[in-house]
Amino acid sequence: MNRTQIEKLRRKFFLLSSAAFILVILFVGGVMYITNQIVLQSQVRASLNRIAAADGNIDQLEQAQTEAVSEDTVSSRRSAEAPGEKGSAFHTPTFFEAFGPSGYLRQLAETQLTMRFFAVLYDEDMALEDIRTNLLHLPSTEYALAAAQEVLENASGSGLFHHRKRYGTYDVFSYLDMERQSGGTIVVFLDVSDNLNDSNRLFYTALILIGFGSIAVLLVMRALSFHMIQPEIRNARLQKQFITNASHELKTPLAVIRANTELEQMINGENEWNTSTLRQVDRMNGLIANLVMIARAEEKENAGEMALLDVSKLIRETADTFRPVAAQDEKTFETDIPEGLSKVCEESDIRHLSSVLIDNAIKYCDPSGTVRVTLSSVSRGRQIRLCVSNSYSDGRDTDYSRFFGRFYRQDESHNADRGGYGIGLSIAETLVNKYHGSIDASWKDGTITFKAVL
Repeated sequence: MNRTQIEKLRRKFFLLSSAAFILVILFVGGVMYITNQIVLQSQVRASLNRIAAADGNIDQLEQAQTEAVSEDTVSSRRSAEAPGEKGSAFHTPTFFEAFGPSGYLRQLAETQLTMRFFAVLYDEDMALEDIRTNLLHLPSTEYALAAAQEVLENASGSGLFHHRKRYGTYDVFSYLDMERQSGGTIVVFLDVSDNLNDSNRLFYTALILIGFGSIAVLLVMRALSFHMIQPEIRNARLQKQFITNASHELKTPLAVIRANTELEQMINGENEWNTSTLRQVDRMNGLIANLVMIARAEEKENAGEMALLDVSKLIRETADTFRPVAAQDEKTFETDIPEGLSKVCEESDIRHLSSVLIDNAIKYCDPSGTVRVTLSSVSRGRQIRLCVSNSYSDGRDTDYSRFFGRFYRQDESHNADRGGYGIGLSIAETLVNKYHGSIDASWKDGTITFKAVL
């Protein structure tokens, strides 16, 4: 894993971890806000029901509420005492005892709630009977009548229901439109402005906390992400140092082997043994050179001089050097390279990339097959696309995603002459990544195509 890949991994970790934490705190804050709204609405509706049941009579309302609290307290104490056991002085309420229709929390809220309301009462003929208020100064009687009339008009058309009960909001009031037990209709308006202010205060406080919490999380996660990738950066640096040092140390024994083998050829003549030795020495030298090039290509600071170059010319010249090789193997070699395609790049990178792809195409092309090199412009001229294809009839069930793995060969025997794609394609991928591009392989109708975009 090179420095660029480690940095991409760090950014991915930073974004995913930060997004996950922010989503969690948004979810928790949303659940708290929604729960608060549900509890408030439940309390408001319970208060409206009690006011309507008492016909807006505050004395009757207080008496009924006191009796309900006393009965609930006695029943809760009795339920806490098991048969044959002494009653406990303390009883922990269950969830339903706390939040149920007559739960402790609702009773406590209603007892402590200073209810400001007005109620408009109608008889059976829908004639105005009375307007009752509590701790509330109405702007005028007409205001109460207009509000009740609007509620009744909105509730019209609900005659399918025998018991009419409608909840809603009007201005800063929550209202209840319900049939009276004695006949007629009552419309109760409960002032919920304090509840609205509390809800808004809770909402904006939650937003502020989430905002500052998100900023703190982003800063902490960013610092942690840099700290977490330090071992990987150190390992990548040590790996590059190892490749460089190993290649340097291997050059000396390989040079000695070559010199001794050439001397042996001069003394005893050329034979299959010393020829094989020299061939393997050349192969080792090529492998070392490739490894060194990969290590250097992965280091941004070791990049060569960038300039605006004629890519069409570079690839055409590189392709022309492979024409004799293709002709010698009796393979057709075609090119489609338009004039004038240029890019800011390093000349050696373009030549090496095209050489690797064309060499692989010729080497693994079917006998008497066709090798084709095409160059085109993509993304409105901001990128270039190099496609190198060759005939490959046995490529139907091949896993092409593994071709760019270092030292991968399709043939498990690791035949050096033929049997798969080795380190060359790994080098091509490294060169493409240097320009933040992409490279992939695909097969269709007996032809394999390597497409590099940079």
